[in-house]
Amino acid sequence: MKIYLIYVSGVGYDSYNAHVIVANNEKEVIELAKKQSADEGEDVWNTAKISDQGVYMGVEVDKFILLSSFNAG
Repeated sequence: MKIYLIYVSGVGYDSYNAHVIVANNEKEVIELAKKQSADEGEDVWNTAKISDQGVYMGVEVDKFILLSSFNAG
């Protein structure tokens, strides 16, 4: 699995603007981001920027969100 950063700009309060996700591919990254969505809505993640941050060397075998950035308001 790999570590990915997925992020969007221009979201308001009570919404996520970024996640660090461990997954097998970008499709899984988008799916997890959509599941976690708040006031920003699911659709914003369809056009989010995604960057590969490296190989995951941990023991977890299922995709998961490692870290999130939330704009509380």
